[in-house]
Amino acid sequence: MDLLRAFALKNGVDRDLQYVIRALKAEERDEAAVLAVEMRNLRALSICHEEGASLSSDCLRAAIRVDDYGILMFLWQNKSPDVGFGEPSMAAVAAFTGNARFITDFMKDLVDERTTNAAAAGGQLGCLRLAHSYGAPIKASAMLNAAERGHINCLRFCIAVSGEDFTAADIERCANAVAAQGDNFVQIFQVLQSAPAFRWNPNYLVV
Repeated sequence: MDLLRAFALKNGVDRDLQYVIRALKAEERDEAAVLAVEMRNLRALSICHEEGASLSSDCLRAAIRVDDYGILMFLWQNKSPDVGFGEPSMAAVAAFTGNARFITDFMKDLVDERTTNAAAAGGQLGCLRLAHSYGAPIKASAMLNAAERGHINCLRFCIAVSGEDFTAADIERCANAVAAQGDNFVQIFQVLQSAPAFRWNPNYLVV
């Protein structure tokens, strides 16, 4: 397939790469742009852009995941409304993957509950702290995300900064969800006990 041949030329001369990308159909060029990001191939991405490929939100998501700052800056400098730098959901993508630098440089005014939820789900304590320092709230959903996935440090942080806001029902829902999975239940349960709203429930299965 021509699309794959294009990126087999990663170390080839630019004119060959440009020739192959130019021969692609328009929709394939858009796919090629995303693939270029995933392969951290800035030159290929630049050629795709020169040949009319869209720099889409898929490109930005991929750049956040691979954490290539050169590509992120290229997308920023050539951004359009479709890229997504103004979308708070991109902060959540960065938080889940632990890309704190992207949040600081591009998203610190756009963090919200989705950001802390994603950081907790991804076990990214640094991003969880960072998003909270920029004003993103930590809700019971973040606590649940951390507990369900066994991210003890994120769970501790959620309770430490927002424990007063969690209700007994929030804590019970979290404990029941973890008990149903059985993974790290005792350790997580001990952390949940530190929440002010914790109430003993005889249905808890504690080893």
